[in-house]
Amino acid sequence: MKWRDVMRYTILSCLYDYRLVVLYAICVLLMGLAAPHSVTDLRQAKVHYEKLHAVAREMANLETVAVLKRPSPLAFLAEGQSKNLPAYLLVSASFVDYPLADVSKRPLLAGRPSLDWASVIGYLFSLVALLMSFDAVAGERERGTLRLIFSHHVSRATVLVGKWSGIMMVLVPVFLLSAIINLLIIATSGVINLTAEIMTVTGWVVGLTIIFLGAHVTIGLLASSLTPRASTALVICLLFWIIEVVLVPSGATLIGQLLAPVPDTTTYQMQLRSAQQRYDVNRPEISSLMIDEILDRPDLSDREKEEQLNKLQQTITRQQRQAYAAFHRELIRVREEYIHRLIRQLYMIEVLSALSPVSLYQSLLSSLAGTDFRNHELFYRAANQYRQIFARWVERMKRAIGSERTIKVKRVSMQEFDRAVSELGEVGIYERGYMLIIPRLSYKDVPIDKSTLPQFDYEGVSLNDKLHLILWRAAALVVLTIMTFVMAWIAFIRYRVA
Repeated sequence: MKWRDVMRYTILSCLYDYRLVVLYAICVLLMGLAAPHSVTDLRQAKVHYEKLHAVAREMANLETVAVLKRPSPLAFLAEGQSKNLPAYLLVSASFVDYPLADVSKRPLLAGRPSLDWASVIGYLFSLVALLMSFDAVAGERERGTLRLIFSHHVSRATVLVGKWSGIMMVLVPVFLLSAIINLLIIATSGVINLTAEIMTVTGWVVGLTIIFLGAHVTIGLLASSLTPRASTALVICLLFWIIEVVLVPSGATLIGQLLAPVPDTTTYQMQLRSAQQRYDVNRPEISSLMIDEILDRPDLSDREKEEQLNKLQQTITRQQRQAYAAFHRELIRVREEYIHRLIRQLYMIEVLSALSPVSLYQSLLSSLAGTDFRNHELFYRAANQYRQIFARWVERMKRAIGSERTIKVKRVSMQEFDRAVSELGEVGIYERGYMLIIPRLSYKDVPIDKSTLPQFDYEGVSLNDKLHLILWRAAALVVLTIMTFVMAWIAFIRYRVA
């Protein structure tokens, strides 16, 4: 008796088991139902992107501009954190910021099950793989067929390989059929084009899924080889599934939040408001008292008074610019600290979640789909590179409108003062016939030619970069499968047939 004979026997046993046939039908049906859900999500993402793009271009100014992340056409494989991460970033000449309102609505660590491949395969197919293999050894022992198999002088390694192969030969076609149905529905909807890159990524996903399912079949065989009763093996498999689906991801998130805490959005907003309040309190201003002290000096002529007022105006302008620069440095520090802590926490959570095969598999699919936080981190870096281009453009525009000009103090009428302030758009002070102009510090309301605005075009992560990102995690999944198979083989060698 060879391992192929054991494999054929295992295949027939699976096909004759009506419970498994029902599970196969559920898997195919759920993957089919997931396709319209993915089509709707992809369409909504495109519409949302187009609306944001139009609004971002309309709201662009010399202070900030919004840069957008294109929705991934591979989100049907894994939504990842795409719905929880901001769809755009705010770029200024000094820093890149997260939209606070958007972050508040989309908590970065909040996830929800979705009808994508990562969820359906990660949760349902893994359970089916365990249910197909939990009684492969213990069940045969209870039915007395295991003794009959060994009566043909077959080695235990041959039996184990044959059973693993037989279960995989039933499970993999069910997955492939489900995947083909899902892809056909999505492709015929016209929401995406099945380009060479999309098909290549899908091929990688198929390969990783086969490894993932093989790992769970091996875990089922291990549980079945550890106990003489199939019911006990079933309990072990169900406990393992609950641990990898619920307990490990939740525990990883909790430990990550404790070891690498990140301020919530309310604290983050308070830090920004505190910086704004300190700036408002400490910002130097020209007061009427300062002007009166100069104008009331009897030892100064009118010309000397104007010179003193000009010096006062220049001093206050310089101090205001210094205070504004310090304020911006404080904002940069707060924002960079927040982003650094956030990325550190997410990395820690992912590393801890890798203890769960389901979380490891889902993170692999998210990276390939371009919907995980790593891809968002690359988007953030691209926005930082664009910030330098935007800063140079802002400087050119400010020079064009004369941002560094100094308007000398002079005597004017009230009507002339109102006209000058209206034309210049600056902050002006009118005191006893003298006009003092403080150059603007904010250029948010200055009209600009939107056609000269530098374009931000982030196409996403290339296929080579995606493969580089998943390298160690894919290797970990392969090692997990091999290790569990070796453990199952050792347990089966010691297994008592009678």
